[in-house]
Amino acid sequence: MRPTRAWLPAGYAPWLDRIATCHACVMRRIALVTVLAMSSVAYAGDSKAWTAAKKVLPAKLFVVFGVNAGSIRASDLYAKLLPMALDKAGDAKSHLQEIKDTCGVDVPGAIDSMVVGVDEDGKGTIVIALKAMAQKDVDGCLGKLVKAHGGKLTSDKAGELVRYHMDSKDSDLYFRWLGKDVFAVATDPTDKAASVAATAGGIASDKQMSPLLASSKTTAAMWFAINKTQDIEQVHAKMTGMYGNAELKTGNVAIDGHLLLDSDKAAGDVANQATAMIPMLSASGKVPPSMTALVKSLVIKAAGKEVVITAQAPEQDVIDIVQQVMH
Repeated sequence: MRPTRAWLPAGYAPWLDRIATCHACVMRRIALVTVLAMSSVAYAGDSKAWTAAKKVLPAKLFVVFGVNAGSIRASDLYAKLLPMALDKAGDAKSHLQEIKDTCGVDVPGAIDSMVVGVDEDGKGTIVIALKAMAQKDVDGCLGKLVKAHGGKLTSDKAGELVRYHMDSKDSDLYFRWLGKDVFAVATDPTDKAASVAATAGGIASDKQMSPLLASSKTTAAMWFAINKTQDIEQVHAKMTGMYGNAELKTGNVAIDGHLLLDSDKAAGDVANQATAMIPMLSASGKVPPSMTALVKSLVIKAAGKEVVITAQAPEQDVIDIVQQVMH
């Protein structure tokens, strides 16, 4: 995906033209935070973002994923991939630098955790928990940035939302602060109605997504749940969802994925067929060196109606894979 303005959610472009706000930089560059997640350690419990998000996320979401940035970022993944991601992020790099110069805030370092939930049209909710920062700090930084660009920031309450307004030429942005250091925003933050709907709650009663989230390891560095029903013609079965996570363990990135099917037999058939293909893939000579360890470590098995996929690879291999993808 190219780091262009078209990459941004609707509603952010007007503010990008005028100022580099703390909020906008964080929300636009989800990919940067994902890189941070790969260098983190697992939480002992649910992250601040997920603790808040599960109370406000709406029902009927297609995908929910979380990132726990953690407090330890001493891995090679962080040291090598973050600069690469910043270089690929285009205008985000200059905006992050402007925030650091103006407010003394290192945006990646200020993120504690994040949760994103969207429907199949890409509309939904972003919840971000901050580290060593609170609403007053964000508002103060935003005010400094607006002033540096010749504007004037005002804010007021709009029900449970906070409306941020720069001047008469710019659109309003709506945020819902869920605590002193946790906020939620719609993927279209200029739409008040969408912002209300994005934080209305209801995911706990969603009969499709709720069980997937209950099975997900939400304490992991990065985790996801996908509510997707799709026929798998090869085994005459139906997929009903997916969930999984990634962790960093002793220099290795460990992946754990779960594919849910509509019967035990279908899960067994898929697991057997996929397992049979692994030796052929390894012997094909077409596996890049950076993926050799990942392929060799693949274990695919059935557990009831689930196909469980586990694999791991050294950090450096993952770095090489990401570098190849980026180039």
